Amino acid sequence: LLKKETIRPLLPRRDDRQAKWHFGRAALVCGSAAMSGAALLSGQAALRSGVGLVQLCSVPEVISAARTVLPEALLLTLPRQEAFPGAIHRDGAFALLEQAQKAQSLLFGCGVGITDHGRALLERLVNGYNGTLIVDADGLNLLSENRTLLYKVQNRVILTPHMGEFCRLSGLSKEQVLTDPEGAAMNFAAEHRCVVALKAAKTVITDGAK
Repeated sequence: LLKKETIRPLLPRRDDRQAKWHFGRAALVCGSAAMSGAALLSGQAALRSGVGLVQLCSVPEVISAARTVLPEALLLTLPRQEAFPGAIHRDGAFALLEQAQKAQSLLFGCGVGITDHGRALLERLVNGYNGTLIVDADGLNLLSENRTLLYKVQNRVILTPHMGEFCRLSGLSKEQVLTDPEGAAMNFAAEHRCVVALKAAKTVITDGAK
């Protein structure tokens, strides 16, 4: 397990003369009318981690809640669809990509739902986004339906599955993963050229090499 004294030297020291735009920008594609909490928690986590500018991209209900809960965040309202209660519509892809290209990292998946619109958005991001793509929650379940998308990514991808999501992604059984979680995560990361954060009692973080 990483300790504070191990992590601290890895973090760059901040120049207190700099402004917020010197500390990175992150876009969050999260939430739906039925799951606004996932988006709001993601936004709070990004801000607490030290990101200089956080932009939440979601449906009107989530954006309305974020105006109070995340007053520091930039907000982008995306169209909603009805197949899944108030999830993001694929028609928002153009506006989303236009804004996302300004960010060094993009989180996709928390509370977006399992819909055809979500599948289309994920594919557009894989093919069109140039920064670091972080996929979590519903995004991982959508990705597990089409793992070949990982081979199309030109830039860095970070996957953050819990045990069930990792089993769906890898095709391994829970028993196989529990036998050697480090090896399972490393093999998957190496094969798909990504970073895996396999969340369990002890979290395994690997890029396939270490």
